[in-house]
Amino acid sequence: MNIIEHIPANNMEELIKLTGLTGGLMEIVTASRYGLIHNTEYNGVDAFCPETGCHVECKNQNYSGNFLLRGRAKYGGASQAIFEKKMEANEWTIVNGTCNDGIMYYEFGFNFEAIADQFEKDLLRNSTKDYYNIDVLPKHYAHHSTFEVLYICPMDTLMANEHKFTQNFYKMLLEWSEDMR
Repeated sequence: MNIIEHIPANNMEELIKLTGLTGGLMEIVTASRYGLIHNTEYNGVDAFCPETGCHVECKNQNYSGNFLLRGRAKYGGASQAIFEKKMEANEWTIVNGTCNDGIMYYEFGFNFEAIADQFEKDLLRNSTKDYYNIDVLPKHYAHHSTFEVLYICPMDTLMANEHKFTQNFYKMLLEWSEDMR
């Protein structure tokens, strides 16, 4: 039985509103939008570029009212082995910010080398813990040469949703939005 047929949703927007926009769903959506091959393994790189084999990590922050959007890329279960694997592959990271209403507000990309120093510092700082997350913010990656603004929603949408962003990040989005025009 295909359970998808039994979900009471007429379209993707309705489905997202009913179930929430999860990180797993955004991995699939992001991979599809860029013509990537989605990796279905639970722990591992999220997607691969079919032409180059490049590893792609998809990081989504979804606004649900609990936390403000701030351009965060969260890496769970970090370890020295994962750090070394990401450095060797110099994987591409795509960070996007969404809301359960189906709107994507922004999307950025950068190579792992842009955040390697911060990642390694956090590894050392948390070395006594069994499990921890590493949070990477725009201040860690936005000034790197590989950083790219891939998408920012229309200005009227951004301004109508200002309350969903930290103030500093909202100002960055406004600046980057102006640069794209």
